[in-house]
Amino acid sequence: MKSKEDDKAETKHSQYLRYVIICILIVAVGLALMVQNNWMEQINQPLATQSPLLASRQVGDGVEVTLTTLKEEQPYLVVYSVNRQTYSFTANAYMKLDEPIQEIRYSKGGELWIRREREWILLSGDLKPISSSTTGPSKYKESPPSIKEVTQVGDTFQATVEYDHGSEWSSTFTKRPLEVERLPQENVWVVLLEDFVVKIVKN
Repeated sequence: MKSKEDDKAETKHSQYLRYVIICILIVAVGLALMVQNNWMEQINQPLATQSPLLASRQVGDGVEVTLTTLKEEQPYLVVYSVNRQTYSFTANAYMKLDEPIQEIRYSKGGELWIRREREWILLSGDLKPISSSTTGPSKYKESPPSIKEVTQVGDTFQATVEYDHGSEWSSTFTKRPLEVERLPQENVWVVLLEDFVVKIVKN
């Protein structure tokens, strides 16, 4: 038979076990809440998005256009050759962008560079990184065209493009123009609109 001392010892042991179990449960719940909060913060944290970017250069008698595009919500950098008669685009190389880039630039020597934050990255013909620098390359075009002004009128956007140190032309678009490049032809332009839409404009 158990003595009263045994019963007391067993009661104390049971109370101790309950106390330990309660402490373990409290710690487990606390850790679970911390993990959940961190997970929710990661979900709610805004993701950096890729902006539409555009650059071009002349290659012999042809034209090369490099731009960012979006496919199935994944941003890519794509190099196209442009048919100067039909203005059709043929993809020559592409690269998945795991992180956003802020600029595409051709150097004076025709090399393709991209800027990610403060780092400039030189790319090969098949878009493999060759080297990097904190200094940007000299520009392929000394005075590239730029979008001077965009005015929204209803569902359309009236854009004015400035080029050749003061010359201008205007056109209306269904989406906001963001970037513009001039093809070697006198009055043919590649305009990159929001949502990564590309439009050829002849003036």
